[in-house]
Amino acid sequence: MKGRIKSLAEILNGLSIYSIPPYQRQYQWNSERWQSFVSDVSNAAGGNSADPQHWLGILLLSNDPQLVLPGDNSPSKYEVIDGQQRLVTILIWLSALAHHAKTTRQSVQFDLKDLSKINVQVSDQKSLEVVLEEHWQEVKYESLRSSQILQAYRYFRYLLWLGEDAIAEDYNLAIPVWKESISGDSWESIFDKFLQTTAGQKVPRGVAVDCQALINATLSRLSIFVLVHDSQKDEPVAAIFDTLNGMRTELEPLDHVRNSIFVRLSARESNLLFNDYWSKAEEGIRDVRLKGLKPGISFLYDFVISKGEKKRQGTISRLKGASHFARMTKDLTSTELISYMKNELIPAMVCWPAVIRKRDSIKYEGVEVFFTPKALALMDSIRDFSKNPANPLVLIYLCARVQGKITNTDLEKRLFLIESFLARQILALTPLSPLRARIMDIASELDSNFSERKLKAALKNQKLETDIAIKKRSKKGDYGLLEPVQLGAIFRGIEKELSGRHAMNFKIGASEYTIEHIYPKKDEK
Repeated sequence: MKGRIKSLAEILNGLSIYSIPPYQRQYQWNSERWQSFVSDVSNAAGGNSADPQHWLGILLLSNDPQLVLPGDNSPSKYEVIDGQQRLVTILIWLSALAHHAKTTRQSVQFDLKDLSKINVQVSDQKSLEVVLEEHWQEVKYESLRSSQILQAYRYFRYLLWLGEDAIAEDYNLAIPVWKESISGDSWESIFDKFLQTTAGQKVPRGVAVDCQALINATLSRLSIFVLVHDSQKDEPVAAIFDTLNGMRTELEPLDHVRNSIFVRLSARESNLLFNDYWSKAEEGIRDVRLKGLKPGISFLYDFVISKGEKKRQGTISRLKGASHFARMTKDLTSTELISYMKNELIPAMVCWPAVIRKRDSIKYEGVEVFFTPKALALMDSIRDFSKNPANPLVLIYLCARVQGKITNTDLEKRLFLIESFLARQILALTPLSPLRARIMDIASELDSNFSERKLKAALKNQKLETDIAIKKRSKKGDYGLLEPVQLGAIFRGIEKELSGRHAMNFKIGASEYTIEHIYPKKDEK
């Protein structure tokens, strides 16, 4: 693998084009990262020209082995495997410097058009264009102001307005909130108006920045170690990527899974798989809102358990989903990996929002798949009884249904068995905890077998409560320990048994009722 330390001027020399693969996450750096970067620039600007360049990190590129490194005066196109956040941040920072110089009437020898082109994610393209062309204050782009690229630009402009002290600060600053003008006023004029307010008078102003000095320091005093992957000589990009990212925590587990999968495929394969399958599936998961939980982490945890990985990997951890997945797929060839994605992972991603009851139907391979009212009611009861721990079992059978491996009737029967298993534990006043561990054991026994016989055997191995035990313990009347939603699920079952098809499918909220509302005790005197 070819590698050299290059200054930013050499990397962004205008002779290279850098493209961010579509499977990578969009721009996500925050104010802590932005401040750390500009602090490095400030230190570099204040240092001695004889001092060594300040190293920013690694830029891993993928390219045809015949092509050469940036900076050798040969036009080249590169795919950025690692380092896109850093590269995009640099471009945003240089844009802020150029525009601040223009606003403050500083003459600088610098033109953004001379820099190399960076093709970012589709979702980031418009935001970056607005930043580069300084259209960020226009009313028609107001909806983009929440994007992380515009947030970064806004943060840099704020620091430049504050002056040298803000640039040199080690800790990120909070941008004050003020009513922004949309009349076309310059950003600095809005700042100046804010400065006259009570809140604004508390904001310190330092010596005005020298934009040319900061531009020079950025381009000539900062360096990155550039690695260009040679597909014919080097180990797979996936192995290199995993080595570079193994100890990082910035990415969520699902981000690690996505990146580690797609770097193992050719550019053509990864683009087709991402655009045709992954993109919409991941979007469906990201759109889910869970209280106190990140949907990507929760999905991956449920998926790994549903594949019976406890049997092969031992203890399964919520925060190690990416590592568990890597072990599951490490020996797959690119062809096998594509098949695994299409037939195992993507269907699970698509079905998961329905599993956690955020959707009543899902779209699989362009077709809207609807679940029967009975299946939806059973999924509701399973959620009410156990909340998240039973997700992997439901996921197994929903995936089988959308892929045509079982019928609607089969799905209803499997869900009924799961619901009965949970209801029996609750009716017998048997603690569900540790339910997640028991679900892992059941999934391990199933091991992708969708038959009713297999599920019954796996549930029986968890020691199903008998009718006699349930009747005996129910006489104690300690159901006040149950949650209202669990009680509601039990009484829905009783209602269906007594009323048949005329039963009401009522719901009880988290704090609406207690057992006394429905089954009051006699007043004993």
